[in-house]
Amino acid sequence: MRGRITTGQYLRYGGDGVSTATGTQPYPWMFDGNPVTNTGWTEAGAGNVAADRRGLLSAGPYSLPVGGSRLFEVAYVFAQGAGGGPSPQLASVGALQQAASEVLTRYQSGALGTPRALAATGATLAIAPNPASGSAVVYTSLPAGIRTATLSLRDGLGRVVRTLPVDAAAPTPLDLRGLAAGLYHATLSGPDGRALAAQRVVVRE
Repeated sequence: MRGRITTGQYLRYGGDGVSTATGTQPYPWMFDGNPVTNTGWTEAGAGNVAADRRGLLSAGPYSLPVGGSRLFEVAYVFAQGAGGGPSPQLASVGALQQAASEVLTRYQSGALGTPRALAATGATLAIAPNPASGSAVVYTSLPAGIRTATLSLRDGLGRVVRTLPVDAAAPTPLDLRGLAAGLYHATLSGPDGRALAAQRVVVRE
């Protein structure tokens, strides 16, 4: 997470970040330019061939005292544009930039729900082990007056793949057999359907 390649060498600005870089000082990330306006350091400018791209989000470092906590609010924005021309993919880049700007504006105005709304319910949700393979155990605490709740497990496309009742009085087993390896989102809902708590779950092969 420090802008180094597998040899331990630091990235530098421009080109491929290493042998054809134009900068001389370490640079923490690649391709910070804007391909729509053809400005800055971009993959197109570096001559990269179009292909699948994967990314990893990181943050920190942070100091966390015993019993302390930190809240991270992250938005993954998707957009698909329509357009032709020699670079039709740039229509989606432009649409993504616009969508990200709109999401940020709505978030800053308080129009978007955030994990703070869940934290205010007084409910907690923990699933262990995590990552898990085959099975896990659900541990919950519920607000006063609520004895049971429903756990919904959704895949990356938002499809519900598991639903089960949970009781705050005892741990609840969660069957993960038959699920593809990957990241899932668990939501704890009260009898009225209101979301009380959420937890990410990683299923291993």
